[in-house]
Amino acid sequence: MLQGLKKAAKAVWQKGKTAVAALGVSVGAAVAPATSHATGGLDTTAVLAALTDMQTAIVAVGGAIIVVAAIAVSYKWVKGMLFG
Repeated sequence: MLQGLKKAAKAVWQKGKTAVAALGVSVGAAVAPATSHATGGLDTTAVLAALTDMQTAIVAVGGAIIVVAAIAVSYKWVKGMLFG
């Protein structure tokens, strides 16, 4: 009885792996022509412009965070020196 269940489970597992592999191949085949350089590719100018704008904002916010952290550490150091 247990051997029969093991065989049935193994068969289901193999069918599942085959189905997933077939799905991956079919999705890859459907997507590949759309993103291939042979077909002209995708227009990425708008995306690259948005990423450049985001990079500028991220650098500005990151710089502000570093400045605030430096001020906080300096304040803590001065406070420790005066009231230590």
